[in-house]
Amino acid sequence: MEKKPTHEEWEQRIKELEKEGIQLRLEKNELTDLKDRLKILFEVAPDGYFLCDLTGRFIDVNKAAELLSGYYREELIGKNFFQEQLLPPIQLKKAALLFAEIVKGHANGPEEFTLNRKDGGQVELELRAFSVKINGETRVLAIARDITKHKCAEKVLKDHDEELTAIYDNAPFIILLVDENWTIRKTNVFTAKLVGETVDNLVNRRCGEALQCVHAFDTPEGCGFGPSCKKCALRLTILNTIETGLNHREKEIKMSFFDGKNERNATFLISTKKLLIREQPLALVGMQNITERKKSEKELQESENRYRTLFESSRDAIMLINQERRILQGNPAAIQMFGCIDNEEFTSLNVRDISPEYQPDGTLSSVKAEQMVKIAMGKNSHFFEWKHKRKDGKEFFSTVLLTKMELGNEIIFQATVRDITENKLTEESLKQFKTITDKQIIGNAIGDAQGNLTYCNHAFAAMHGYKTNELIGKHLSIFYSEEEIKKMYHANNKNKLQVKKDGIYNKEVWRIRKDGSSFPSLTNVIELENAWRRPLFFAASVIDISQRKKAEEALKKREKELGIKTNNLEKANNALEVLLKKREEDKKKLEEGVLFNMRRVVEPYLEKLKDSNLDEKQMLYLNILEKNLNDILSAFPQTLSSNQIKLTPAELEVANLVKQGRSTKQIALALNISYRTAEVHRKNIRKKFNLKDKKINLRTHLLSSISN
Repeated sequence: MEKKPTHEEWEQRIKELEKEGIQLRLEKNELTDLKDRLKILFEVAPDGYFLCDLTGRFIDVNKAAELLSGYYREELIGKNFFQEQLLPPIQLKKAALLFAEIVKGHANGPEEFTLNRKDGGQVELELRAFSVKINGETRVLAIARDITKHKCAEKVLKDHDEELTAIYDNAPFIILLVDENWTIRKTNVFTAKLVGETVDNLVNRRCGEALQCVHAFDTPEGCGFGPSCKKCALRLTILNTIETGLNHREKEIKMSFFDGKNERNATFLISTKKLLIREQPLALVGMQNITERKKSEKELQESENRYRTLFESSRDAIMLINQERRILQGNPAAIQMFGCIDNEEFTSLNVRDISPEYQPDGTLSSVKAEQMVKIAMGKNSHFFEWKHKRKDGKEFFSTVLLTKMELGNEIIFQATVRDITENKLTEESLKQFKTITDKQIIGNAIGDAQGNLTYCNHAFAAMHGYKTNELIGKHLSIFYSEEEIKKMYHANNKNKLQVKKDGIYNKEVWRIRKDGSSFPSLTNVIELENAWRRPLFFAASVIDISQRKKAEEALKKREKELGIKTNNLEKANNALEVLLKKREEDKKKLEEGVLFNMRRVVEPYLEKLKDSNLDEKQMLYLNILEKNLNDILSAFPQTLSSNQIKLTPAELEVANLVKQGRSTKQIALALNISYRTAEVHRKNIRKKFNLKDKKINLRTHLLSSISN
């Protein structure tokens, strides 16, 4: 039987229990205090605490977690983490794998996740997760830190770095970071591509070697040590910046480098800036190849010079006009065309000053000018006719090419003006020509070099049985039969020389009407050729000679009848003509003999009598005798040889003696003249009888031409 505790033992036991109770209460209070402190720490922790069971269901969250998620604690507790779409779908798989590792007791983190807030926003989190024991049960504690600002700053920094890298690598010019030893510390992609290398291969190489300078290896030491290096503009500029801190901006230098196997000269704009990176002085170098730009500038300058030359030497008037319609400049042709003294006087004018009040269509020049400008603004250029006015008020017609041009930020217009007064007169002449030809009864037509009609008047169309518009574009062959075409072909060959020489030929041709009937025509064709003797066009005039042909046939019939009668009459007349001719010859011979003998026998002695010492009465009788002889001679027909009549009295005496067979010496003695004078008279007689330089005997000629 068990012994019962004594009273003292009970009291002792009670005291021990009370002591243990006090200890337990103290421990409980401490635990409560610890729990309260932990709760406070849990609540006020700056990071979000999420406590979940092993299925992912929330057991508790702190205040920071509420702020991160936008949910109240009560809204989250009991909800499953994987079912509330707190993470983007793309991150759920990653979260599930990590959660499984944590359940196995493996701590995890930090990992980055994106938390979907209740309000639709998102928060970037850095998450650490642990497996913990609470009241003997395994729980998962996830500690989340808001890194949104950090991520934003990181993104800004990354973007900034990417932008700088992109700018650096994609800058369309050479960028070098060079140290005091002329060595490249950094460069960009553009430089590497330019020389056909990679960026890494260019770093730590001297500038001349990297840029393939033709003098880089003039010496074994390489770039920077050769004679050419001492005066290298690029090297001196960079070293000057590093040593003195003097920055250079767009300094123009020239370099020679290898482009593959070929040596090329290039022009660069170089800019330098001194930098101090990690206590080391460096030069940031920018090099822009302006070789093409310089070439373009040269071409532009040449183009400007050509434009200036064309502007100054153009025969057309060229003027520049601003939007206020003021004349800014004019070339010499414009100044002359509008009757101004110089460009200063010309530019003092307004567009209104060089136009009459109205244009030919009755529109105000000011109104129509605005219409033309509007069209030029829309189409960039506009070509039109315009009536201008010179300074002296004289009006003239012109064509205008109005072109819109941009000069800086200002729009101006270039007007190219050509005086077409002569053209207008030509047009008027052509209109008059067409009016005249259209009303002519002669058929007129014009065709191209291939024989296609381009114009014909009413008479031409009507004589062929057509209307005018039916013939335009038709070939000439429709007016001829095949037989006629063959005849014309041969005729044209015969007339080829004539056509080439004169550009014209006439031909009688049988032509075919629209109804198939034919008619005779007189066709006149003119060909016009270019400088290479190739035909440009032809002009033809056609006359219907049907009535003339009928008249010719009738005339031929009458002529035939008349011919028979004439033949009979001619036979009768022939005999009479023989007799009359013989009589006329005898008469003429007699008259010539009388006249010549009078000149030969009488006149010389009359002349001698005049030279003798006659008194006044004897001279009067001599003059009466001479006049009466002349009156007698004037009754004879003046058909005597002019050479005979024009012989002087002395020449007549000489001629008579020559006819008698006297020599020159005998003639000189007979006439009491010198031998030389007798020779001169003989030569004059031969000359008057056209015997000079002819092998004809003078005496024989005189005997045959003059009867005694």
